Amino acid sequence: MKPIFIFFRLLALHVLFLCVTHQSYGQHTGSYDTTIAFMGSNRSVSVYVPSNYRGATKYRLMVCLHGLGDVTSNYRNALINSLAWGSNFPNTIFVCPEAVSNTADFFQGDTAGSIVQASIDFAEKLYHVDSQNIILQGFSLGGRAALRYGLRHYAEFKGLLLNTPAIQGVKNALNKQSYYKFDYQNASKIPIYITHGGQDIAYQSPIDSAVAMMVLNDGKVKKYEFPSMGHSIPNFSGMSNCIAFFDSSAASQGAVASVERIYAPLRTCASSFTPNILIRNMGKDTLKAASIDYIYNGSKNTYYWKGSLPAFMHQVVTLPAINSATDIQSLVINITSNTVSESAAKLTDTSYIQYSATGSKLPVFEGFENNFPENGWLSTSAGDYFSGFGIFNSVGKYSQNSYADGNTIFVFDNTEMHDDIYSPALDLSTETKAYLHFDEAFNYDKYTANVLGRDSIFADTLQIFVSMDCGSHWKSIYKKGGSQLATFASPILNPLNMQADLIYPADSNWRHEVLDLSAYAGNANVSVKFSYISALGGILFLDNIKFQETAVGIEKEAAPTPSAITLYPNPAKDKIYIHSNNASQEKVNQISIMDAYGRIIYLSTSKISLAEDQNINIASFANGIYYLQIVTGDHIISNKFTISR
Repeated sequence: MKPIFIFFRLLALHVLFLCVTHQSYGQHTGSYDTTIAFMGSNRSVSVYVPSNYRGATKYRLMVCLHGLGDVTSNYRNALINSLAWGSNFPNTIFVCPEAVSNTADFFQGDTAGSIVQASIDFAEKLYHVDSQNIILQGFSLGGRAALRYGLRHYAEFKGLLLNTPAIQGVKNALNKQSYYKFDYQNASKIPIYITHGGQDIAYQSPIDSAVAMMVLNDGKVKKYEFPSMGHSIPNFSGMSNCIAFFDSSAASQGAVASVERIYAPLRTCASSFTPNILIRNMGKDTLKAASIDYIYNGSKNTYYWKGSLPAFMHQVVTLPAINSATDIQSLVINITSNTVSESAAKLTDTSYIQYSATGSKLPVFEGFENNFPENGWLSTSAGDYFSGFGIFNSVGKYSQNSYADGNTIFVFDNTEMHDDIYSPALDLSTETKAYLHFDEAFNYDKYTANVLGRDSIFADTLQIFVSMDCGSHWKSIYKKGGSQLATFASPILNPLNMQADLIYPADSNWRHEVLDLSAYAGNANVSVKFSYISALGGILFLDNIKFQETAVGIEKEAAPTPSAITLYPNPAKDKIYIHSNNASQEKVNQISIMDAYGRIIYLSTSKISLAEDQNINIASFANGIYYLQIVTGDHIISNKFTISR
């Protein structure tokens, strides 16, 4: 009997040892701060362990990465106390490591990413962690770091929970930077749950671009938008389905079709076009059919797709050819066949297509005084919120407005990214000569060694292209950058913030450019593209873009004799009337009014006839001297009038 007694005594001691061991795991519960050895020094970590922790139970582990400027204890307290994640994520241990510093990005180099693994090792040494249920979470720059590390080490995690990942610009999202890339090819191997605030517009395009890259790699990704939220983390009620998503990798039952993108031309010169759309399945079951409505020029048609798309797989679907319609029309895509609700699914998308069967006859003018783009002009942006052409309503060559764009080292790296302006299609079929006129003002940034460690220049470039095949191919006809493009005597020296980069050109800082387009005369559909290319330094203003038959600023200047055009009453009060003594021949292309300083304060490009007297409302103009200019089919007529009340 003695051997049996010894066996049971040893077994009891073993059980006691296990109990004591697991009991020792739980000596620290609640919130506490400590340090771990990492890369030759100590790194702070903030921990939360449920107060009812029991060593016999396996616990989910969440490694949480804070944002720029925060400290790990504050971040842990926000998650556990303000957002109540301790109760919302039951049986979960939270470990929040400190970033490299509270003024730096979370990771400085690839090796520093192992702080995540060090945090996991720390938790597994002290607590009973379920190694198959580890979630990597991050907010802001911590979210960007979590995305990068999680895609590289996907096998270590059950999922990635990214709250507004602060991806640093569209270029960063598209992996066009050499130093901070995301392994999107692994996005199909790990569930990725993203939240983002609709008011956090700086990160809208970068996050959307990153999601698009994951979709193209059949990523198990869902992104949820919170319209009224800024740069923050939503209440748990708005993301309560994340656990089910991590558990199943496709929380929605059934099949859910989502339209992710429309592939359609920006401009077409053909009588019809064939759009493609990118769809994917965001449900658990295989998607085998979808009903897709497509609406163009007020006409709705339905395309019935059939195929086989497993969860999170994508496919490019070609829709039937659509007859082109006049001017710019919207193409709206609607998914109408889903029987399962999934708020992350995109059920509708819209694209705009401009149809130019024939080009516009010269002259064509744009002074940016009205809404833009207009009258056949188009504009596209590289995507970042902080860049992109837009109306600048306090600076113009002769008027109040111009079109401006700029770049700076103080926001995202968008080097080599470009924003573009497209002219209307131009009909030069009856022309023998054609010229492009425009006014520009530009300056760039220069830093001295005492500021950046060495003398440095950041200088953008303006490049102009011409196409004769509706934009399929482009030929460069103009390229200037830096000091060659600059219209100021000296660069912007050592700007230390975005405001210092903002310049206001005086009249002497504008340059008038004339480019000869006569080589393209005889063609019926010519387009011109202005491309502003970033090198992280500069601000460009464009104004008074004009296509005409002559190289001089005024084609033919007729004497402002009363026998041609008469303005009455003069002096005027509330209205000025235009009378032509040769009304049958006067076809007006443009009317403008300039003040005594040469600033355009009224501009109309409507083509009208002077068969009847025309009037212009001038009630809002101040007393003084003004100049009215009329551009007709072959000449320009200028008259002076006075406002006196």
